[in-house]
Amino acid sequence: KKEAQLVNTMDASNCEEPSEENGLLNKQTVREPKNNSNWTLTLGGVAMVVFASVAFINSHEKNKEMMLAQENYEAAQTCMANDEITLYKNTVASSRAHEDAVWASTYLGCTIRDVTDTHDCAELGKTSCLSDTLGFNLHFVQNENSEAGEKNVAYWDNLMNDVNGDMENYHKFMDFRVVFYSPRLDSLVQTLLTSEEKFMLRSNYVESTDETWYSLIMTSPSSKIFEITSTKLNLKDISSTVAGKKYMLNHGGEILSWDNEKGTCPHTQTHSTLAQSYTSSELDELYDKYNDQLKGGKNAGLLPLRNQIAVSSLSKLESWYSKHFPSLSFSRTNGNTEKCASASIMLSLYTDKSYVMETRFVENNDLAPEGEETVKEFVKYIESVHSDNVSPNRGWDAWYDRHLGFMIEQCPLDDYMNSFFKHNDAFNPHGRPLTTENTGSPTQHCWAAGTEGYGIEMQGSFDFSFRDCYTVFDWCEKDTNGAKFCSDGSGAGSGSGTTGVVKKGSTSKKIKKGN
Repeated sequence: KKEAQLVNTMDASNCEEPSEENGLLNKQTVREPKNNSNWTLTLGGVAMVVFASVAFINSHEKNKEMMLAQENYEAAQTCMANDEITLYKNTVASSRAHEDAVWASTYLGCTIRDVTDTHDCAELGKTSCLSDTLGFNLHFVQNENSEAGEKNVAYWDNLMNDVNGDMENYHKFMDFRVVFYSPRLDSLVQTLLTSEEKFMLRSNYVESTDETWYSLIMTSPSSKIFEITSTKLNLKDISSTVAGKKYMLNHGGEILSWDNEKGTCPHTQTHSTLAQSYTSSELDELYDKYNDQLKGGKNAGLLPLRNQIAVSSLSKLESWYSKHFPSLSFSRTNGNTEKCASASIMLSLYTDKSYVMETRFVENNDLAPEGEETVKEFVKYIESVHSDNVSPNRGWDAWYDRHLGFMIEQCPLDDYMNSFFKHNDAFNPHGRPLTTENTGSPTQHCWAAGTEGYGIEMQGSFDFSFRDCYTVFDWCEKDTNGAKFCSDGSGAGSGSGTTGVVKKGSTSKKIKKGN
């Protein structure tokens, strides 16, 4: 305190200017009063005072957060256990985001919607699949402003490009993929046979329905894997071309079955047999339904069917989800073994709750071919970057842009933040006092680092029970923390008449105005 007072009350006329003669030039000291050697101030001394003050403030704030989290935790659990959660997107970190979006538009029929201004601090490739009906969002994010670690996103994209090779053999990184449905594969396969696009064809016979499901596996410019599946593929047409014969003759005249693919867990690769899954005839009807409703004569888009995510430990994954999303339940797949297994959650789409989409997590640590890196090492690496850069209620890194999107329909996002904070799991909330134009959904979000290297972005509303103020997402800040907006309407967007407050149990996702 004495040092601070001295700095503030010093008379500039009583100071000695730094020079070589007095030894003060280029030294890390502040100017001192003449004839008062007892009050010499160094930057180190000031720094110690400042550091102690900041440490005290941070400690006080953290203790306050811990008390609030504990206080609200029990009430939060009650709401969370009965919450309604819907799915609205899958986001992947990419080293070629815009190219990936163009690719998704070309081959999946998704609509490019780059509506977010990053002020040139990041490159986005945002697409919406069946944009006027289901509106499933498929986003590619290239964020080089935030920390990615020594092995950045481009490193892993290049590695996956190498292990995918000519797309002739399965590799367990292929279990990171999004699956779409098409009534027929013939036209697309014929197009690919005359192009330079690499792809893989696999099959699976289902005895109970006497159907063969075909999987067309493709890779985007940044080596993200996508599958298009169907029960209809004309093998005669494929085998009639020179290019097509390699997909037939190399494997005994038929498309190679997943059962015969080296290193796979076949039951984790095929179309779902879970109770909530669809038959091929049901999928045909849904494809027609959502495409017939498209506005403005847009081209037909493929039907999003499944997110598939490779993990190193299903038990670790299920434990994390049970803590933070108790309303969700996992279904283990028939045929699981200690070496290869999968578990799925089934979520309705946020735009049409009658349509259910599967998210399947696959653990295949032992059977799949080993490359330069493994899924286990990839997951471990992402989690190490998280441990260096993010913590509860703080921080960001480039791997946060690798997540599923959950729409939180009933509980305030603060309930989930209380849960994350209590269990010391990293997250960072952002928002704006607005609603989206097309659905009237609130624009409050909370990103969680998640588990197994795959995070969650939650969209919903704040009730400000966890914090009095939140920040707007700012792409140009390394930790993405921009201007504040608060429960009293102050800060970013103040004066707009919106606060972003939602009451527990509310069925309305719209932000209440005039509060």
